[in-house]
Amino acid sequence: MTQPISQEAFPTAGTAPNDTVTFIPRGPAAPVPPNRPCTIGMVGCIESGTLEPQTIRAIESLRLFGGRFSRCDVVLVQPRPGAPLMDSTRARLRELGAVILDVPYLRHYRWQHFMNKLHAMLWAERTLTTDVVAWIDGDLIFLDEPVELELTSDEDVVGQPEMGIVGTTGPEDEHEAYWARTANLFGLRVEELPWVRAVGGERIRLYLNAGHFAFRRTCRFAEDYYADCDKFLRSGVAKHHTEVHFMDQVVLSMTIMRRQLAWRAMTLAGNYHTTLVEFSRFVDPERLRGATVLHYHDTMYPETWDEMLQCLEQTHPRIADWLRPQGPIVAPGGFGRHAVREAYRIARGVHRRVFYRIHGIYKPPKRPNLKA
Repeated sequence: MTQPISQEAFPTAGTAPNDTVTFIPRGPAAPVPPNRPCTIGMVGCIESGTLEPQTIRAIESLRLFGGRFSRCDVVLVQPRPGAPLMDSTRARLRELGAVILDVPYLRHYRWQHFMNKLHAMLWAERTLTTDVVAWIDGDLIFLDEPVELELTSDEDVVGQPEMGIVGTTGPEDEHEAYWARTANLFGLRVEELPWVRAVGGERIRLYLNAGHFAFRRTCRFAEDYYADCDKFLRSGVAKHHTEVHFMDQVVLSMTIMRRQLAWRAMTLAGNYHTTLVEFSRFVDPERLRGATVLHYHDTMYPETWDEMLQCLEQTHPRIADWLRPQGPIVAPGGFGRHAVREAYRIARGVHRRVFYRIHGIYKPPKRPNLKA
């Protein structure tokens, strides 16, 4: 269950430009007593736009198909200023038992999308009283009981290894130098990072998907994870846009390693993810059939909606029946809300460009739209 929170509960490290962040090696948390069920609370972000129907869809799927976890606490954070949420969104979230926490906005790096995640996890860690806190991206749905989120008494973190965009396969990899710089920032050597097998079969240094993972609340993991990401952005380690954009997943490994936490690899079934460009070629119906979570990214937009439904009709017919009347994901609201969202997007883009110029970070120009 959730409990009241106050401004004083909010960790202030890293929120002011001249803050210094003190890193305290806390070690693993006290284990959960044996023979007691592991309780899980979930946290996500909510903002005006497509994240509204996505978040509703994610939580509704948890309530309908989440099995033992269908009634778990869900807290949401609106991390930065923006267009207001639709009244219908707030009403539906209340019906689903999700709590939107009334907390201060993220003060810095609002342009960095994944700092919003860290801000939300901080508040969830201070608010929830469950054994485990699970992060859920808005663009996922639960297909069945998410059993892989449970932590045993000797586990602190669970997440899925993936190659992603900036993962490294070792010394010959183009991203190895970036990983070495990042490891050094946190007092580690890149050679200390364990080898793992990504869901695609690649042998990589520890790199976990940060869109769906879980950690033991009493570890105070979110506090350190936030501070580590804040330190990374201040450090000048990143030299390229992708190194900034995906920094939350790289730093996730560093926080786990410097804290010496016990982690477990989540399987593809616990976080089956695909994107628009991969869907037709890479979705394997047989492997999807055993999945408990579908991390669909952009594949519920109109472009692949019919194809996605057809696939789910084969693998999870009850999920397809539930989704069909909802239609593809579209942003709610009219021109006014769209204009406000666009104004905020442009303003954040200006802040990002200033940051990139100050730190000498290269962002390649966008490719021309050949369909236009």
